Amino acid sequence: MHHTLNTHYNSQDGAQSLVDMGDASYIHATVAESKFYHRDSGEDLCIDAAPSLESYLELAESSGGQWAYLWNGQWWSYYKI
Repeated sequence: MHHTLNTHYNSQDGAQSLVDMGDASYIHATVAESKFYHRDSGEDLCIDAAPSLESYLELAESSGGQWAYLWNGQWWSYYKI
């Protein structure tokens, strides 16, 4: 997924297009090809905001994530959970 984010979503608009869709189980080259829990599985739309990196990583871990991805306005950061 690191390559996909850096290649296809490496801008503020690209990152925002993912955030707007909520939690994802798979990110592909386009939003249409990606799988989102809300759009594709009928789950509630979930867009969480965290006040700090530590709380963001705790949120990712508590939701069963394997990786956490953070767009800082210029590049993606990746965190193994």
